[in-house]
Amino acid sequence: MGIPDIMDIGDLVELLRVSKQTVMKCIEDGKIPAYKIAKGKYLITKRQLIKTIEKRSGSVLSDI
Repeated sequence: MGIPDIMDIGDLVELLRVSKQTVMKCIEDGKIPAYKIAKGKYLITKRQLIKTIEKRSGSVLSDI
C-alpha cells in the first residue's frame, strides 16, 4: 500500500499509531510540519514527514 503523498490528521493517526491529540500537539509544537487548510484541518506531505523523521533519526529513508 505505501504512504500517501498527502495525508490528513486521520492518516497520521493511523500511520503513526498514536492519538489525534498526540498528532495535533506535534503539529502545534512544530515537530511535524503541516499546512493549515481550515480551522482544525491540516495536510502533511509524505516528503515533509520523511524529512522530519530523517532529521530526528539521523538516517535516510529512501525506500518509502
